[in-house]
Amino acid sequence: MERLNYKFSPKSIDYPAIAFWGYRDRKGQIKGDEVKNFVPWFIKNIQCIPVLTDECKKSSSVLLNKEDITAISGKYLPVFNGPKLSPDWKSFFNFRTNLQLTDYLDLLYKISLDIDDKGKIKNDNYKRIQSIYSELLEQCANFSSKEISEVNEWAITKCLLNTKLKFTECSTLKYFIDGNESIFQDQFTFLEVSEENINHPNFEDLLTYFKVKILKQNNFELIHSTKKECYSLINHLMKIIPYFKIWIKNEASDNKIRENLENIELKIGKLNIYEADELKIKYAKINFIKNVNVHFNNTNIYITSPWTTNSVLMKLPEVLCRYFHLLGHDKKLDFLLRSSENEIQNYFAQENIRIPDETSDIQIEQTLSKQIQEQRLNSLAGFENFIKEGREPLAEFFHTSVSDYKKLKHAEKIILRAVFNVKKHLEELPEYNCSYAYKLANSIIGGITKNGNEITVVARPSDNGEVLPYYSSEFDVLEYVDAEFWCEDGINIPKQITLGQLLKKTGINRIPIKNIEISNSDIETLFYNPKSEILDFNAVPFAPEKIARIISSFANTEGGTLIFGLKKNSPTKNIIVGLSTDFKVVEVTKKAILQLSPTPTISYDWLKRGEKLIFIIKTEKAEHDILLENKKYITGQS
Repeated sequence: MERLNYKFSPKSIDYPAIAFWGYRDRKGQIKGDEVKNFVPWFIKNIQCIPVLTDECKKSSSVLLNKEDITAISGKYLPVFNGPKLSPDWKSFFNFRTNLQLTDYLDLLYKISLDIDDKGKIKNDNYKRIQSIYSELLEQCANFSSKEISEVNEWAITKCLLNTKLKFTECSTLKYFIDGNESIFQDQFTFLEVSEENINHPNFEDLLTYFKVKILKQNNFELIHSTKKECYSLINHLMKIIPYFKIWIKNEASDNKIRENLENIELKIGKLNIYEADELKIKYAKINFIKNVNVHFNNTNIYITSPWTTNSVLMKLPEVLCRYFHLLGHDKKLDFLLRSSENEIQNYFAQENIRIPDETSDIQIEQTLSKQIQEQRLNSLAGFENFIKEGREPLAEFFHTSVSDYKKLKHAEKIILRAVFNVKKHLEELPEYNCSYAYKLANSIIGGITKNGNEITVVARPSDNGEVLPYYSSEFDVLEYVDAEFWCEDGINIPKQITLGQLLKKTGINRIPIKNIEISNSDIETLFYNPKSEILDFNAVPFAPEKIARIISSFANTEGGTLIFGLKKNSPTKNIIVGLSTDFKVVEVTKKAILQLSPTPTISYDWLKRGEKLIFIIKTEKAEHDILLENKKYITGQS
């Protein structure tokens, strides 16, 4: 083979041959015909190529002896056993140049059969198995349904390595995702996996394909002392998440990771974090009980108090990263949880990582709020339009830098903290029902009932002892609907601001009342008609569940129209109060429609009447019942 590689060229044995045939003295015997050369046919159809398994194979089934293929395959796969080939000879033999899923599974199977006298894995194969896992972890995110089925079928009868370094049938293997399997006291057999592979984001998916049972702490019964919400950790998370996101983005280009980063605030919003003096987990099957410092169950995290202890922080970053689907980045989160903001910023500067704009202080928002008022702009939206129109801000109006304006945009994240903490607090109060709570705008929560009556809640930060209503939508809510104004400072329990408190604190003794009337319009009849079986309206948007209920009832009767930005003024007259564009009314409407089955015929849009905007949703009468949570609503139902 060595001589073949260097003394000959592929062309010299690939020329067509002459085949002679027929009777003597005839053309077939004298000139013959060109036919394909025997050598290419031979290597393709005859098992003649030497491979590392000490066999000979057809060229089509042989793997090229590249370093990476040889390293992972060892003596178990048909890798070409010969010299390194020149490009021409590689083309001639056309060996396979990549391992396929079938190869990796075959490799795992053959390794499991090649064991030492004690029935354990041979030393040089441990690294090989982890390398195979590593390759499969990279690929499994893109597995087709056929490939997943192939792994599933393989796992029915085949074996993988356990923590005792022996091979066990996949279906009997377990993996404890939330800690050391030793706590199970040898009651189960666990999969052996390297630390690097454990931290791969596709790890749980691959275990599922191999039919390995994943055990989690939520399989345990939790026993705890008196618990309370850990506001300090929630608030600290909100402060460091911008750093966490930009740190990961600085290193990762994977689309899946970036998608998970975009959802991280939403996932924090759904997370409940409780602290208690003592936590224990109990596993009834083996009569096992153990003290722990961190316990995770669905969207609930329990920690021992205080959360800043090393015993908590040893596990908490890993648990949070698993919840965020950002495995492998727990060391970053650990650093951010332990460090002061000044230390974090110094490290980011040292490593040349951009400081996120989201970390601006609430004072920036308050400063610009004051400047906006001085310029007679009544909202942040007005200020944004002022900038978008390209108008030059006056020096006395905008004495901060342009970068501060960018920070102001991200300061809305601080409002997220207030909304999150206020909602969590209301959930603990018996008179409030937040089952259908929904964020209608940056600082506004709809869908809450208090003692059976629907209310809308405005939640604002109260850092530095001040509360500044900021968006025009907040004024709309407080002026036109049954609303409550709540604030929180990131440290203490949220508290409600009442009108009495407001009057006492500010010294206000004169409250002007102003009505805005509308005149002729194409939809004048709607504005002058009372609420009915075909018309409903409100000054501000409802929560998605209530909108879905109204649309459903319209569709199940004669159809109807729902208007936001319209308010009843008298039994025979309504007024347009207008609807702020701060409200995420399109998003809320879409979410409401998605709750219905089947989807009725609906049209919706903004409509400008004079200087005011309203939002209209029109529903057509449906031919079939429109259901919300498998219930049929008709007009007149509550």
